[in-house]
Amino acid sequence: MKGDAQMTHLSPQQHATWRKGLRSVALAAVVFVGAVACGAGGSADKPPGGQAPQSARTTSTPDREKELNAPVAKGIASLTRGNLTLLAFYDPSTGRQTFGTWLPQYSEENPWKRYSFSPDWKRYAWVKDGDLFVGSFTGSAMVSRYDETPGTKIGGKPTFNGGKRAYRQPRFSADGKKIYVLANDEKVYSADPASPDQLTEEATLEQGSFFGGRSELLWDLAADGKVVKRPAAVHPDRGAQVTSPDGTKTLLSNGAGWFLKTNGATGDPALAFETFTDDTKKPVGSGPDPGMTIDLIGWY
Repeated sequence: MKGDAQMTHLSPQQHATWRKGLRSVALAAVVFVGAVACGAGGSADKPPGGQAPQSARTTSTPDREKELNAPVAKGIASLTRGNLTLLAFYDPSTGRQTFGTWLPQYSEENPWKRYSFSPDWKRYAWVKDGDLFVGSFTGSAMVSRYDETPGTKIGGKPTFNGGKRAYRQPRFSADGKKIYVLANDEKVYSADPASPDQLTEEATLEQGSFFGGRSELLWDLAADGKVVKRPAAVHPDRGAQVTSPDGTKTLLSNGAGWFLKTNGATGDPALAFETFTDDTKKPVGSGPDPGMTIDLIGWY
């Protein structure tokens, strides 16, 4: 052919140069095809460069958004009150809020405080307009509450002779299986949330006990679970000190700050922090406009 004939007239040096150029073109073509197959297009096992194979890529939920079945109950617990009430937990060394969940709106303040929650914190009993409810914790570390929507109404059906009862002071039993509550007929009843319309009469208190029940406690539960009458009314104050779970330390306030006392040691308690703060580091329960009040209910 004409092309082959022309090649026969090339000098040895020209022929070597021509072959070298041909090899370069062929190598470039191979590299280009490889890049398209492995880099640009990819496959399920060999995706585009810089990405993990499809089988290795998973969708994960950030820890703060993962669903919880109970609050993260660690640190200093408080019923932090303002327009709404927040069950909050604070770091005992810094006073910074580590977890918080809202209680049902318009629920009546309960002098039982900690005992209005089940021992595992998963349920909360409250009274609203005289009606008794129990609800479960729902949400995550970001947003949570003891939701009123799925709350179970307890003892809510009226009777022919007694009419409809009103309630206050609900509290859980030590094992969390029952709820005890004072009714407006001056009696303390127990109920199993699984059978909310079945009430069991436990004790009868003095006349007028119900109407003083917003702020004073005239009854208690003994170790065997029986309701006992108190010899004198107890008026729970707002909590201003708590003791560590191992009993070695006490956190207390003198109005100027929060101090940590080593129980059994001599000397003044050491300053732990000046004020509690919320999760945005804003002071809570202190300053010229405290906004919310701190009511300590335990150290966990």
